[in-house]
Amino acid sequence: MSTIDEILSEEQLKKLDELETKIEANNTEQTKEEKTLHAKYFKLQAPLLKEVHKIFSTIPEFWIKSFKGHPALETLLDEHATKVIEALTHIEVERNPEDPAITKISFTFKDNEYFGAQTVVREQFLNEAEDELDLKKPEIKFKSDELKEKALTPAHGHDHDHDHDHEHGDECGSANFLQYLVSEHPSELDEVIADDLYPKAALYFHGISDDLAAMFGDENGHDDDDEDEDDEDFEAGEEDDEEDFDEEDEDDDEQPSKKAKN
Repeated sequence: MSTIDEILSEEQLKKLDELETKIEANNTEQTKEEKTLHAKYFKLQAPLLKEVHKIFSTIPEFWIKSFKGHPALETLLDEHATKVIEALTHIEVERNPEDPAITKISFTFKDNEYFGAQTVVREQFLNEAEDELDLKKPEIKFKSDELKEKALTPAHGHDHDHDHDHEHGDECGSANFLQYLVSEHPSELDEVIADDLYPKAALYFHGISDDLAAMFGDENGHDDDDEDEDDEDFEAGEEDDEEDFDEEDEDDDEQPSKKAKN
């Protein structure tokens, strides 16, 4: 099979190269523009989400219910992780003002079986030498080495029985939430928590995923059932109009025959 280089003339190849260079430049500019736009709106949203989560922190068992309602995070809830998240009182997500994809996630816990009251921070930064995201080492002060080992050893007996439950944990390199919490490397779960759980916590608290929300209602809050009822009412109205029209036709047909008899 011939390649493009073999098919096109030298002049065409030169033109093609110029066009591809311009396209690449446009793509680069688009990426920069999108990053700037995202940074602008994340900055506007940050104080609002902060106030929202202050309210959430007053709701008993808010985070354990939200984690259980999230299809990815729920898979990391073994016996140990469940006890720890039951002690989770607050989550805060902060973003790098220049690159909002770089996050700092703070988890605040009250005293629990494995460690005392404290805030555990997973803070990302750009490793310029390798041009990739890195993570400042999270610190958890466990009550003892034995409890640390126990907490980080995945327990059997999750609160769910799905065959695929461990798939997401395996992909992220963490078999339970505590392994993720102490991990010294950026994780897909950082993105899941920052971009999905944090801004949509109320949905997951009620056990409503984005997929379910899309299935039963649109993004404007309209219920498909209501629309179906409206359609039915409209169709019923059309049928009534047709019946009335038919009755009028019958009356019109009968009138001449009566006159004929007269």
